[in-house]
Amino acid sequence: MILPTIHSNGTSKTMLIEGYQKAAAALQTFKEAFVSIEFNARDYYTQSPEAFVEARQQRIEIIRQMVDMDRYLDAHIEHITGSNDEMRDGERKRTANTTDQL
Repeated sequence: MILPTIHSNGTSKTMLIEGYQKAAAALQTFKEAFVSIEFNARDYYTQSPEAFVEARQQRIEIIRQMVDMDRYLDAHIEHITGSNDEMRDGERKRTANTTDQL
């Protein structure tokens, strides 16, 4: 992963941190909404016996992509701040909880 370099001719550290933290907060809101969507085989069985299995695989892939986005944002925040001190509070736990809901 290529991470930004903070320098006098670039975007300020503050603006980068705020931007990545804002994106991280929006992703968290999206994750909470997404995993709260009712997801049940009864909504797919009329299509075919395989429909729910395929829909579940698609949902798992979307959740994996959210985890990847979490990692991307975390890496940038940690890199820019130089530590975990300004990481999203408990974000790694929330990421783990999201994958637990598969």
